[in-house]
Amino acid sequence: MDLTRRNWFGRILAAGLALRSKFAWAERIDRLLGENDLPFNTILERTYRADVVVAVLGVPIFSRQGVGGGVAVLREALQGGRRLVSLQFAGGANPARTHGIHYFGATEEVVVESRTEPTRVASFGFVTTRSSNQESLEQARQSLMAANSHPAGVVMAVEQSVELGTVRALSATLPAGDVAWRDDWQELAKQVRSEFQQANATAREVNCSADALTFLFAVLRAARAPGKSSFRYFHSGKPYRLETEKAADRHAGESFAAKRLTRAPGTVARLTGQIHDLTKGHTSTFRLWLDQSSDLPIRIEFSPRSYLRIALEFDPTLEPSAKRKEEA
Repeated sequence: MDLTRRNWFGRILAAGLALRSKFAWAERIDRLLGENDLPFNTILERTYRADVVVAVLGVPIFSRQGVGGGVAVLREALQGGRRLVSLQFAGGANPARTHGIHYFGATEEVVVESRTEPTRVASFGFVTTRSSNQESLEQARQSLMAANSHPAGVVMAVEQSVELGTVRALSATLPAGDVAWRDDWQELAKQVRSEFQQANATAREVNCSADALTFLFAVLRAARAPGKSSFRYFHSGKPYRLETEKAADRHAGESFAAKRLTRAPGTVARLTGQIHDLTKGHTSTFRLWLDQSSDLPIRIEFSPRSYLRIALEFDPTLEPSAKRKEEA
């Protein structure tokens, strides 16, 4: 599985399942939050149910709802011309419900803006991956048909900062046998962070343009913009470009309204995104749906592997979903 296939799920399934008071993962994130200790006037949170479809040559051979879950958190603070944004996303699948497929991840990004332009960024995330980057169709079919036979692979963890036109990244692979899927995401994140601090990490430092972003923040900007958008971002010190197109989707809106996920069908928009790996030339695609009540999506669809399709759908029954505290 190449980085572009990992990237959306790794970053979309990658986040702090809680606010900073519950746990903090990265030293750079902690430091940036501590140096910009502003009161958050906007707090949004949504929880998701994970559904999976496995297809061989485009033909579904396995599908199941509720194989796992995810959570998204958006917090913002505004003071004068300075804005602090904290973005978190995490999730995973239970191997017992996915024919043994091990998949989980999380990430957090903190961005400091001055007059709408990012000046300092810190992020930390991790995602499971296979020990081999290449997997043939026949190998995938045999692995999928053999129930609960999937090896756990490894966990790829990345810590990154962007400041003054420079990207600094540390990356390390961790044995997934020591970091297993679980419902308690706080403990999982703490364990990954602890393993990462002791790992032999690889450092990378590169120059970047002033408009360089991180993935979740680029998606947030695209979600708030009309029509087409294009943003350059970095992950693990490597450049990517996110191109998106946003359009009304009344059919999906009617479906979400029937499920009581949105109030008005006409307010739902579909955001189609393409992730371009500027180093390897690979491209991957994802889709998400938004309504006017939140900057966090109602539904997200992506394919972390060629034969695997995952959907995360907002499920208000899992927890109190969206929290918003407006400044008086």
